[in-house]
Amino acid sequence: MIKPIHKILIVFYLIIISCTKETKQKSNNDSELKTNKSSISLTNNPDSGFKLSKIKSVCDCYSYSMDIFNEAISIRNSYENFNTFSKNQESVKTIKQLTKNWRKIRGHCLKTYEREMFTPNNCKHPSDSVEKIKEKFYSLGFSPSY
Repeated sequence: MIKPIHKILIVFYLIIISCTKETKQKSNNDSELKTNKSSISLTNNPDSGFKLSKIKSVCDCYSYSMDIFNEAISIRNSYENFNTFSKNQESVKTIKQLTKNWRKIRGHCLKTYEREMFTPNNCKHPSDSVEKIKEKFYSLGFSPSY
């Protein structure tokens, strides 16, 4: 028979070993997160780090979406045509990041607010305003997969 003191020591030993493993795993995950954050800041785009926590209501969904498309349209309109725009890699990169942010917002809003996204609301922008500005964006030469 094992003495009670030995049982207690074995239990403490097992707890210490399991805690050590968790600490190592957390530190590895933290270093991965820091790497990802630094790569985001390398894009030199203020919108690249869009935080979904900024969205507090359906109205925020519409507002941020409209802001993104308005910014993308203004960038595109600063060029004579789509070919000229395509030659400027910095602008192309910015537009791609903006559309990526919009997809992120759209996914979050559809999951979070579901039916509210398709019903009349008291927001500054009517529910079809995002669709209208998105169509304007596509009419400037962009494809839905851009």
